Amino acid sequence: MSKRIKALIKRDDNCLVLILIKINRMYQLDVVRTLKYFKINKGN
Repeated sequence: MSKRIKALIKRDDNCLVLILIKINRMYQLDVVRTLKYFKINKGN
């Protein structure tokens, strides 16, 4: 994950779902894997 995306997520937690959709479109990631990634990095 790029630092820019991490900063974007930290700045605007309320739009997390929209950001995840954007990330998934950009990187074509698996949604479940992405959600697990955020759960781990946000410390639950």
